[in-house]
Amino acid sequence: MDLTLDDRQHAFQAEVRTWLRHHVPSGALPAIYTQNGVQEHLAWELQLYEAGYAALHWPREFGGGGADLVTQSIFQEEYLLAGAPERLNKGEDTRMIGGGDSTDRLADRAAVAAAAVLVGIAAHLVEVTVGYVKQRHQFGRPVGSFQAVKHKLAEAHLAVEMARPAVWAAGLKGG
Repeated sequence: MDLTLDDRQHAFQAEVRTWLRHHVPSGALPAIYTQNGVQEHLAWELQLYEAGYAALHWPREFGGGGADLVTQSIFQEEYLLAGAPERLNKGEDTRMIGGGDSTDRLADRAAVAAAAVLVGIAAHLVEVTVGYVKQRHQFGRPVGSFQAVKHKLAEAHLAVEMARPAVWAAGLKGG
């Protein structure tokens, strides 16, 4: 099984990354339970909707993106890497995909979505840590220049890079 992204998926990933880079608010949005927070979160959701990213998991006939699980996973990872605001409606639709009974299919879908979120978080943490060890100095040298730190970060990077195609494979199986 080929666990690399195809050209269409790479193009979608680049498109999402670019759009998020230009549209994610620079600071945190106010708390959702405040009047101003509700308005700003709704404004953010409207931007996502207008760009076609608000309901990727919905079928096209209902105004969604009709995206398969791999495409949804790509979006989730890029969304988290960009530091985008928490979504108002994080619930999944009930459209069933994959094999088995409907409960199993829903559980599989939720597991793939959770795994995509975790890969995005892990990738962000590795990225932030690499930046930190380049800046932090000990004994007159950047901490990142020490072999033990390099090895641990390489292991973390490898774990993320191995997890990503596993999530995509699970999405292909389920979608």
